[in-house]
Amino acid sequence: LVVGRVDLPGLCERALKTTLDVAKCRAGGATSLSCLAHALQFVCHATASSAAARHRVRVWPKLRRWLECFALRVPDAALRHAACSAVLDLCAREPPPEKSDSESLSDPTTPPPAL
Repeated sequence: LVVGRVDLPGLCERALKTTLDVAKCRAGGATSLSCLAHALQFVCHATASSAAARHRVRVWPKLRRWLECFALRVPDAALRHAACSAVLDLCAREPPPEKSDSESLSDPTTPPPAL
């Protein structure tokens, strides 16, 4: 079986939506943790390999609701830990923003240009 073009941005969005749906159902601990862990592992790896997926996750309209749900409202500490670890991983994998020439010159950690 040969896979054609994979819609990583769409799959990331659906994975995040599915985890929200699982949280709304208040499914049992092991089920919720397994679903969340696998979905977030997929999202982390997909965003690491696709700029379009990173962008889709960043602009997803329900991202704030997702973060509030899993970082603040879920009573299960294991779920909160899995979600926060994944968010940390996503942020750590985010490439640094491109600096303009004027920003580079004012940044004390940037080495001076070669002569």
